[in-house]
Amino acid sequence: GGGAARLAPHARLGHVPGVARIASKGGAAHAFWTCRGHMSSRADAWLCAALLPAFDVASTSRGWPPRDVRVAVSRASDVVAWAASQTFPVVWIVKPREGSYLSRGMHVVTMSRRDVATPAALDAWVLDRVVDRDCRRPAARRGPECDRRKNVTFQRYVHRTALVRGRKFDVRVWVLVTSVDPLRLYVLRHGYPKIASRAYTGTRDLGDQCRHVRLMLDPACVRGAGEFLANFPDGYPKSTASPVFHDGFELVRGHAPPPLPGNATATVPGARARWVDAEHFWQATVWPNVERALTAALLLARRDLLRAKAAHERADPAAAGLRRFALLAPDLAVDRRGRVYVEEINANGKIMGTHGRAGGYRDLFHDDGYVRAFLRIVGVDAHPEKKRYGGALAAALDHFCAAAGGSCAPGDRADLEAAVDAEPAGAHVHAAAVDAEPARRDADAAREHVEGAVTADREDLVRPAERRDDGAVAV
Repeated sequence: GGGAARLAPHARLGHVPGVARIASKGGAAHAFWTCRGHMSSRADAWLCAALLPAFDVASTSRGWPPRDVRVAVSRASDVVAWAASQTFPVVWIVKPREGSYLSRGMHVVTMSRRDVATPAALDAWVLDRVVDRDCRRPAARRGPECDRRKNVTFQRYVHRTALVRGRKFDVRVWVLVTSVDPLRLYVLRHGYPKIASRAYTGTRDLGDQCRHVRLMLDPACVRGAGEFLANFPDGYPKSTASPVFHDGFELVRGHAPPPLPGNATATVPGARARWVDAEHFWQATVWPNVERALTAALLLARRDLLRAKAAHERADPAAAGLRRFALLAPDLAVDRRGRVYVEEINANGKIMGTHGRAGGYRDLFHDDGYVRAFLRIVGVDAHPEKKRYGGALAAALDHFCAAAGGSCAPGDRADLEAAVDAEPAGAHVHAAAVDAEPARRDADAAREHVEGAVTADREDLVRPAERRDDGAVAV
């Protein structure tokens, strides 16, 4: 309480209560079953479409070797009921809930229909699969990676995946949450591709983790950056906005996305214009699915976040007035149709810097002021340009509140003001304003009204390279 009172008026706290829960490996299973149990109508189906089926397993013994480990499958009966409508085999990725940095302890397994015919059959199958078979060799029994494989999450594996240069990839995206009530988030306009070092072979070689789960510079797969970068003659694609990424993007190995009408050069043998088709498909199909998936994931988590916020403020009433934010880093999978799935949400939100060392992050990632843009959005610089448009903003808010019934609640007015302050977010950021509560819907209309009133006053304050274009998303 005392610490909160000493914070400067423009200070922001990088902590949102409850985020750690949704960012855990077990959060994926919680989200899936919450959605399956409470979002059954067709109107809500889009909220669940980006969630991968998942279930948790906890060991009831610390014994070793694996045959002595007894497991408890959470929601075993629900998993059996879900499986009745599936096409088999089903491929799963097994994720330790702790200590899985660099995908350590992860492996991929397959399930047949008889493996999930009953809860007892499921338990037997899990007992046989919860620990990777490599850990059953004498040399591996005491290895730290094997010890991690006792409390795990089984998550459906997207094995019919899109590829880059014939390799599986995930996409890391950065999402800034500036408010939970109303829910407001900002998404970096492009993601960071994490590409495997070895060519993808489908389900024929699920035991080769370097094709499936160990991506990029995993030391178990490559001896160094030089060996890995040799797979990319035009350089590593540092962003999903890069022509190098689009040039290698494939829905099925050897097959680029459908050609863009009018792109005649794309049909010329050896033409480099194939990346134009891929970019169009990515922007028109994949990226809207990315934003939809992220919006759904945060909407589904919103109830838990609000409960955590209320509990936190009951324990520390002084925390109620703090302006909080969370920088999240979800990992996403893209399938052959361009559909997007949330694999997990990382809560640390860190963005790699550009390291000058040859073969280091300089060759893999480029930070074009992303962190600075996110910090400007949350207002750590106290929005210095506000002195130019603050008067017009206050007048517009007064006008709107008077027209809406005489006055606005202080919290609603602050939310509207914060939404306007964050608008010069940077060229790389999409603004997504999500109003998930009917009582808050007037806030969106107010924001549009206020933004229009202050645009002329602040237009000259935003450098052309930082202006939001008309494509910014409001969901």
